[in-house]
Amino acid sequence: MANKLEKIIKIAEETGSEEIEVWTNSFKAMGTLFKDKERIEKGVLSLQNPIISPLFIENECTDSTYDWLNIFEDQIIAFTIVK
Repeated sequence: MANKLEKIIKIAEETGSEEIEVWTNSFKAMGTLFKDKERIEKGVLSLQNPIISPLFIENECTDSTYDWLNIFEDQIIAFTIVK
């Protein structure tokens, strides 16, 4: 059975989009999937140029932009593919 990250990559490929938004218990991140087989096998989802926002903070501009973000598979609680 495929792991969570392999399933996410497969869904992204089926939709034809590399842009994804991922939610964890403390933040959400939107960026471009970086499909590195070694990282995926180790349980790490990598995003390029992610915009990271804390969850549950209203009326504050708290978004941060980075070059890379690595998220461990067990941190992911939800995701959506952005077209």
